[in-house]
Amino acid sequence: MFNDIVIGPITIHMYGVMIAAGFLAALLMTLRRGKKRGYDEDLIWGIFFCAIIGGMLGTRILYYIVEIPEIMKDPSILWDFKNGYVVYGGIIGGILAVAKFAPAAITAVVSLFPIKKHINSTIATVHIVFVNCSIV
Repeated sequence: MFNDIVIGPITIHMYGVMIAAGFLAALLMTLRRGKKRGYDEDLIWGIFFCAIIGGMLGTRILYYIVEIPEIMKDPSILWDFKNGYVVYGGIIGGILAVAKFAPAAITAVVSLFPIKKHINSTIATVHIVFVNCSIV
């Protein structure tokens, strides 16, 4: 099976390529649908980068939480960026970052998709909790 592309000292993992392709597909689809509905392209790009940065931070933070016993034994794990990314942390981190820094934008982008009624009410509830209760 073909899992890695090695170019000199650089190794590109195929799962990383597939994740990047998913990000790109989601961005392009959202930009296309947003353009049809008259949304500002900068808003969509802002949400995209906010989600990417929040997701990257979330993957590491959840990894550190999960691996606390190992980190206590060997703190050098904190500086090892070759591994230690938890997908669920990325999902949670991306959602939290966008909810914190662009809460009104979430509703705008979610309205581009068919299941918007259910998601909009859920996002509105989460937004009320975050903003009014100052959880984050």
